[in-house]
Amino acid sequence: MDIFIKIGLALAIGLIGGKLAKLVKLPSVSGYLIAGLFVGPTLFGNYAILSFDELKNLTFISELALAFIAFSIGSEFVVKDLAKYGKKSIYHYNCRSTRSNYFSLLFDVFCSRKAFCI
Repeated sequence: MDIFIKIGLALAIGLIGGKLAKLVKLPSVSGYLIAGLFVGPTLFGNYAILSFDELKNLTFISELALAFIAFSIGSEFVVKDLAKYGKKSIYHYNCRSTRSNYFSLLFDVFCSRKAFCI
């Protein structure tokens, strides 16, 4: 198959995935990501639409796609929700990040032979 046909097919599947995600009241980004799993070689290996070698040659397209996904996520961001849940989410973020850093430090100290080596 020609590479342009494969790219067009991948884009069409991504668009369909985004529309299906909207039907089940998920952000369209979720549909794009799930469709990407089906298009790429992660799930189907040699039977995928795009192989690992083709994806290596198309890194500029994946970076462009990530930019569009980030823009899409930003457009779904609602400032009123941030004002409503802001303090609570910042508190939970700080607790979770502190806890994960603490457990990482404990793992480094007790489980690795070269603790605190730089």
